[in-house]
Amino acid sequence: MLKKVRKDKKGFTLVELIVVLVILAILAAILVPALLGWIDKAKEKQVVINGRTVYMAAQTIASEKYASTAIADGELTLNNTITAGTEGEIVSLAGVDGTWSAKVTIAKSKVTKVEYTESGITATYDGKTWTTQKATATP
Repeated sequence: MLKKVRKDKKGFTLVELIVVLVILAILAAILVPALLGWIDKAKEKQVVINGRTVYMAAQTIASEKYASTAIADGELTLNNTITAGTEGEIVSLAGVDGTWSAKVTIAKSKVTKVEYTESGITATYDGKTWTTQKATATP
């Protein structure tokens, strides 16, 4: 008789399955926000990396042109579609894919400031450090 009871009792009960699903839902509720935070930080880091690439390209072109015809002091406006002139050289050398824009300030053939914007995130270099800021939605 005992063998027959054991043999007929296979699998999980409905209560056991519901308990497991509740535990999984609680774990998901805890982990998903943490994972989304990591994804946002990774996006910000990628924007800074691309901004540094544009900075290095601008500084390289400014240094190359210093000996012959120095780039005039001021602000250069760059984006991924420019192909002509000094701006085009910087964009080509940077080789950053996607849709982006940047403002590069040059003084005495040295890049002093960069504001690089991509995917609603702006990375700013002030001559010493990089900072990031998300674009705020205007109602």
